[in-house]
Amino acid sequence: MRLKRLVVWFVGAVAGLSVTGAQATPQPAYISGVGEPYGVNGNLDAMNAAFGSGNWQRLTFSNAVASGAFTPGNYSMLFFDGSDGYDGEFTTFIGANKSALENYVSGGGHVFLNAARQSGADLDLGFSVTLHFYQDKNASAYDSNHPIFHGPLSPTGTSWNATYFSHDYIVSSNAQTIIKNGIGNPILAQLNYGSGVILFGGMTPSSYHSPGPEALNLRANILSYTNNYVVPEPTSLQMGLMLAFGGFGLLRSKKR
Repeated sequence: MRLKRLVVWFVGAVAGLSVTGAQATPQPAYISGVGEPYGVNGNLDAMNAAFGSGNWQRLTFSNAVASGAFTPGNYSMLFFDGSDGYDGEFTTFIGANKSALENYVSGGGHVFLNAARQSGADLDLGFSVTLHFYQDKNASAYDSNHPIFHGPLSPTGTSWNATYFSHDYIVSSNAQTIIKNGIGNPILAQLNYGSGVILFGGMTPSSYHSPGPEALNLRANILSYTNNYVVPEPTSLQMGLMLAFGGFGLLRSKKR
């Protein structure tokens, strides 16, 4: 009987460890206001398409920091959407947490920061990136070879339209354009920053975009790509330059 109780305890302990391990696995988080931007479910549908229902967390601008959004390892990816209805909250949140966001990404965080505002002045997003209000009905792939256009969901197409597809575009000298609006401005761009990655967007929810299946697949692929992206290790040349400049800076400080 004693041996039997020991076996039962051991099996239960192993099962408990398995459940705990499963619960501890970081999940993606979607952060917006208490409701949905533009009053549509496009972001919810995209998160479900990318990760599966129940496999991601829904946070708000008011509780994201308290929920550990910027704590390394808590979430595998953060998707922020400050579009229509939540422009003000988004602006306030960015203003209060810009440094925390930069530090989070630099330390290895993965972020998709999107806002299709209804109006507003240029918004400093940090990272030397600015969001500029401009409505455009059309969008197309800047580089059709980019992974988001090839999976995991397909088809995505390489051109789309809506009224409107985007309400803002990205101003940056460092971020790499992925999707452009009708006049060639970036409305989705990527920046590898420190050990992490951040994508910037000015797009409305995919619920408005045509063709429909392709648009939802595209948005889900953007989320999946941000979550799973592996930041390249510095090349030998880059490491050499960093060490050289680091040593040069150290010598200068000693001379002072």
